[in-house]
Amino acid sequence: NYPTVTWRITDEEMCDVAIIGGGMAGSSLACHLKLEGVDNVLVFDQAAQGLEGPWLTTARMNTLRSGKQLRGPSAGIPHLTFRAYYESQFGAKAWSELGKIPTKLWGKYLIWLRQAMNINVQNSAQLSHIAPNPDNSLTLIFADGREVRAKKVVLATGRLGLGGRELPDFVQSLPKEVWAHTGDAIDMPSLAQKRVLVIGVGASGFDAAAAALENGAKSVQMVMRRKLLPSVNHFASFSYPGFQYGFFFLSDQERADFFSKANELGIPPPEDSVRRLEPFANFKLLSDSQILSASMQNGEVQLHTSKGVLSADYLILATGYAVDLEKVPELAACTDSILLWKDRLNGLSSKMGRFPYLGRHFEFLEKVPGSAPYLENIHCFNYGAFMSHGRISGDIDCIDIGLRRLCEGICIGLFLQDTCRNGEPSPSNCPGTCQSGLCSPFIRISDP
Repeated sequence: NYPTVTWRITDEEMCDVAIIGGGMAGSSLACHLKLEGVDNVLVFDQAAQGLEGPWLTTARMNTLRSGKQLRGPSAGIPHLTFRAYYESQFGAKAWSELGKIPTKLWGKYLIWLRQAMNINVQNSAQLSHIAPNPDNSLTLIFADGREVRAKKVVLATGRLGLGGRELPDFVQSLPKEVWAHTGDAIDMPSLAQKRVLVIGVGASGFDAAAAALENGAKSVQMVMRRKLLPSVNHFASFSYPGFQYGFFFLSDQERADFFSKANELGIPPPEDSVRRLEPFANFKLLSDSQILSASMQNGEVQLHTSKGVLSADYLILATGYAVDLEKVPELAACTDSILLWKDRLNGLSSKMGRFPYLGRHFEFLEKVPGSAPYLENIHCFNYGAFMSHGRISGDIDCIDIGLRRLCEGICIGLFLQDTCRNGEPSPSNCPGTCQSGLCSPFIRISDP
């Protein structure tokens, strides 16, 4: 009896939930909703079929950083776990011998999970605009002109989803063919025999450096502003259930202080990513180097730093991701109405202040109460949720808690919308139910 019989009345004019993003978060949410009897759901992704999310494209680590025992997006069902998938492919003995999950295999597992749950992703779907309607539903307008109405919209768009790549100003003086961000699909074999500069020392930077060297790069130099690599990962606190469940319920100041401290300390690169570079004598880490400007000279990149000029053939930016609603064109009709963290607290950095201040179920909130009631029907389940909810909107080790919280909010919202529309929370709103045992064909009522 699981999944439950749907309790939703099919509305031919609009879907219950439109999920933008068919990667791990979006597809897993569709699974969770189906298990709760909400199946009038559409999932869209701009990527080609099978390439949703970063796992088979831009995720360059050899293995996941999370442990293999985590539930991940399985909804707590043993037969939907990565372990079940892996043992069906390779056997129980292979599972017991497995250390960490290979990244590419994780991507294939997510495809299998979608197939097992019969989740259909509509691919090559580029969302252009979200338009609110008078009844607080939303119309999605896609680049091909297609329009879809939805009662709820979920932005499950990952790290890139609410502002794109964080790009330093100096790259504006360089032609695009000589640089890329780690969030881009980089043709690593094309870097063979080339000198590569990597800006930034996060996990993605180390993985990109290793991938370039493994593909025959002549040399890789990594540039960082700090004197020493970070040694403490403040965000590791989210590995614990109490943090995952409770972070949202801290005060605004407590949450902001946590992120300020974490940003100040930095995030150390994973040990596996660092060790991956050990075999390469042609790798060099340049510390305490401030980048002043960049230019092209005789066909090569010239990076002007506080310690001199660095020359290279190609530049890789491991500079992270931005949160900036002004850079999300599909939200243009909503941006001015969305409450931000800077509207709640003074003294935040510009980067922190641009994060949306979200409600309990990842919904956008109004900057002016009553001015945009439709915002409660747009749920931000991507990097933009970081300040409000922490890591539970995208990281494998805690996404199951985020999915349950979001699924709860969507079900509550749909129920309340039906109640407002019909005037009472009547069981007759649910198909396949009766109001008493009198509808049983085994009970005959006779006249006295």
